[in-house]
Amino acid sequence: MPSPQAEIISLSDRQQTLLKQIVRRTTNPHRLVRRAQLILSATAGASNSKLAQQLQLDRVQVRQWRSRWLAAASQLATVEARRE
Repeated sequence: MPSPQAEIISLSDRQQTLLKQIVRRTTNPHRLVRRAQLILSATAGASNSKLAQQLQLDRVQVRQWRSRWLAAASQLATVEARRE
C-alpha cells in the first residue's frame, strides 16, 4: 500500500522572500532557520521523509511543522491582503 502524499505548500512572493531572509540572517536562532528551511523545501513537493533526512530532523517534526504552516495559511493570506 503506498504511503499518503504530503500536502504541497504554496507561498506568496512575500512569504518566500521573508523565509529566505530568515535563513540568510546569521543572528536568527537555529531552530527558526531550520523551520524556514523546512517550509521553503516543502514548496518543492518533497516528502516528509526526504525533508527529515535532508534537514536532519525527525519525520514527526517535519509533519508537525508542515501541518502548522498549512493550518495558518488562511490567516497569513488575510494579513497579507490587509497590508497591500
